[in-house]
Amino acid sequence: MGIRGIGINADSKRINGRLQRFEHELKTLTDLGFDYIEIAPQSVDAILHGRLNPYKIDDILKITSLFDVKYTVHGPDLVNLKDVEHSAMQKNVLQASVDFAEKLGSDIVVYHLGAYIEGIGLYYEQRKREIDSLKEIGEYAKNKGVKIAIENTKQSAQEVVDTIESIDMDNVGMTLDFGHLYLWSKKYNENYLKEVEIALEHAIHIHIHDNFGEDPSVYRYQDEQPEVYRLSLGLGDLHMPIGWGDIPYDTIFDMIRKSGFSGVLVNEINSWERYFNAVKNLPDVTRLAYKGEFIFKDKTRNGYYYKGFYYK
Repeated sequence: MGIRGIGINADSKRINGRLQRFEHELKTLTDLGFDYIEIAPQSVDAILHGRLNPYKIDDILKITSLFDVKYTVHGPDLVNLKDVEHSAMQKNVLQASVDFAEKLGSDIVVYHLGAYIEGIGLYYEQRKREIDSLKEIGEYAKNKGVKIAIENTKQSAQEVVDTIESIDMDNVGMTLDFGHLYLWSKKYNENYLKEVEIALEHAIHIHIHDNFGEDPSVYRYQDEQPEVYRLSLGLGDLHMPIGWGDIPYDTIFDMIRKSGFSGVLVNEINSWERYFNAVKNLPDVTRLAYKGEFIFKDKTRNGYYYKGFYYK
């Protein structure tokens, strides 16, 4: 069947509610040739206190309608359905993300699998609350033609899969984030490719980016530092273009191709202006890599040379 297309994210920190910046971002990324752009509602203040923001939503939709590109939606990072103390608001925000997706014509909403919260109840209670909430939101999303794609952040692939299987709904699957899974596998000395294999069986959406698998917590003072300070040490979740780090993407793309994955490959690059020389070629590079025609192990001192262009 093949993939639906190649995407890239419009990062929340870059846009920070500024619609002029948002329009510039969409125009630039569309002109570069991406098929999809992933938008987080918080990047444009699309959600206000658990509901679509009536003061901005029309302006947002006017901007998104200007461009010949499709959209996916990344729910707000801070939503955590394990939060039993604020369960109603957490559900409202993710449900509003589904509403946002419907208005954009998107059929994907990404949700970060929630982290356990110390001191607010038993782990079992938190997990059950998350599963019950996702069933409820999953049913709401199904009626709008939207799928919930649960992303691995600091968990094993199996933990995400267990959640999906407990929910047991056709429109709830996994966002496989290769960068996050690489960091988790390195930290806990687990077999990365085995984790990828487990995840691909349930993946309906994919995030691709690169890092070195270096756990920032080993440098105690670096654990929560911004990306700009961690790059020199190569620490943590850097969201670099594919080929810049150590993730074995030649093998990864072969696995994606053989798995029959039929969703969108989203390049999740949080600082595309920093990596512009790479990002401008990412639509072609990602398509070629998916076909097995772009080989990352063939890196030279000047980057990668392929049929007339450098990717570096």
